[in-house]
Amino acid sequence: MPATMGYRRNSQTFAIMILVVGLTAAWFAYAPGLGGTTMFDDQSNLSRLKNIQDAEGALGFIVAGTAGPLGRPIALASFVPQAYAWPDSPEVFLRTNILIHLANGALVTWFLYLLGRAREKTEQQAALTAAVAGVIWMLTPLLASSSLLIVQRMTTLAAMFMLLGAIGYMYARRTAERSPARALCGMSIALCVGAMLAMFTKENGVLLFLYILAAEVTLLNRPLTVSRRLWRIWFSIFLITPLAGLSIYLATALPYPETVILRRDFDGFERLITQAEILWRYLYLAFLPNLPSLGPFHDHFPIRRSILEIGALLSTSAWLVLITAAVALRRRVPLFSFAVAWYLLGHLLESTTLGLELYYEHRNYLPLVGPVYAVIASLMQLEKRWRRLAGVGMLAYASLLGGVLFTTTSLWGSPTLAAEIWQLYNPESLRATQHLAAELERDDYSTASRRLLTRYAEANPQMHGVHLQILVISCQIAPTTDHSEAVSSLEEQLPATKFDSSVLAAFEQLYSLVKKDQCGGVDNSAVYRIGQALLQNPRFNSSNSKHNIHAIMASIGIDQRNFDLAVTHMEQALTADHNSRTLLLAIRLLNSGGRYDKSWELLTEAKTRPLPRHPFRAAQWEKELDRIESALLSLDPSRGKKN
Repeated sequence: MPATMGYRRNSQTFAIMILVVGLTAAWFAYAPGLGGTTMFDDQSNLSRLKNIQDAEGALGFIVAGTAGPLGRPIALASFVPQAYAWPDSPEVFLRTNILIHLANGALVTWFLYLLGRAREKTEQQAALTAAVAGVIWMLTPLLASSSLLIVQRMTTLAAMFMLLGAIGYMYARRTAERSPARALCGMSIALCVGAMLAMFTKENGVLLFLYILAAEVTLLNRPLTVSRRLWRIWFSIFLITPLAGLSIYLATALPYPETVILRRDFDGFERLITQAEILWRYLYLAFLPNLPSLGPFHDHFPIRRSILEIGALLSTSAWLVLITAAVALRRRVPLFSFAVAWYLLGHLLESTTLGLELYYEHRNYLPLVGPVYAVIASLMQLEKRWRRLAGVGMLAYASLLGGVLFTTTSLWGSPTLAAEIWQLYNPESLRATQHLAAELERDDYSTASRRLLTRYAEANPQMHGVHLQILVISCQIAPTTDHSEAVSSLEEQLPATKFDSSVLAAFEQLYSLVKKDQCGGVDNSAVYRIGQALLQNPRFNSSNSKHNIHAIMASIGIDQRNFDLAVTHMEQALTADHNSRTLLLAIRLLNSGGRYDKSWELLTEAKTRPLPRHPFRAAQWEKELDRIESALLSLDPSRGKKN
């Protein structure tokens, strides 16, 4: 007995040593990325951090999230302690992101160890397999963007709660022999609490139920002390029902509305067959990382329009064969079936029917755990004479991953160089081109920035919106030059251009420049006509796009002292997106013209609207309306007397 305990202790110690070495290597591999900068959705989600001055401001930031249906308040709350560093010190946010990833590496190892023990593997095999798999997962370069894109803390923090829920589930499951009822209760609580916390961090936290389902139907057996009937009931409620509900939800996303098709440039079927190819590409780059293929810019990935296209046909057929094999062989080759089930169920939300953009590396953050574990566990099951060779191979492979990861993060940590490399390897990517152009402008190379965008516009004539960005840069370079000819071209081009969110930002920039008289030959009337051209384009028909365009056109009406025009566009902005900020602006505008009756009408109409479903947003909305009413009463005391 003492010898067995000593052997067990040695196995655990060796596994912990592997994990500690892996955590240290991962920290040093990620450290160069601390020199990175803000990108993508960082600004839209986190810009209000600079306004946080007190607890009330912090609460307002936390509950006002728009990144997902639930608002992601837990993720936003995690940024509040670092508000002092926004936006000048991105390394503060990146350091926290990297530490979360390292913590997740330890949690992945812990969960996989418990999974191995539940599979009745020996202490040594379970511990070593989990440690090696955890280290390989931590060092996978494909996952670098999950930590080096600041806002993707939403992904990694949600993963942390899912892993904690999965660990709690495995511990509760171990008690089934002593108390089946207590074990099922603990398993249920762990799943529900873990998923709930994860979902309020990022909505894909609901996938915790599906990850556990993948493990249960492939690697684990029903606890013998739980009756078959009770197990089926529990299994159906807590694992099958979430899968069924999620499947129904995803089915309702089809077919896409016309506005989504115009905005994304693909329909639901085209997205599905394109995703089939992308999922294979993820796997390839996860296990055989290729530095030029890694990075944040993949908006140029070709959309498959027909299942008969060779890429779509081969990819879809291969997945159908793999799924069929996984179902048929789940008892004979459980690790293979587990890898397929875990990976595909992990991609069920973001890589199927929802009208999201096509390709993001961070979507693989937890889905890769299954394939990595399956590969390492399979190698650990080799005959003894091959195991040592496999160990040497795994060490060499981990070293290779660490080297590629270090090179990848070093690139991320040098923003200007990274922008140049990413654009060099992705010349067809509009975002890579725009990112490099922004970096060049930041470094006072506006002429080079304009030349880069012009070259892209010439190569991609359907992207007329780029010309609006070129106009903005041209005005900055030569504010006194006559730019009216560019405006005339834009009026013709914009009604037919493809959607690009940066067009709206450029429209706002142009208005700001014209307001400062820094764009020769372009006045408010010209900017207004550009807004009209954008509104004629059905691709800019989303509520957010229409709201922003109408808000700027209302501002032009104010500048021109055209009260009726300003009110008309402000009301249209409210119709597109009824938020408290626009409502307050509209009421201020009406009050400036003495139209208190109309102000009260807008406020009354706002109060009759259904409250947001999100409880935090509902409370915040009511609070904002009360503030607006108080402000209006102070301006229109007669109304208060009437009341």
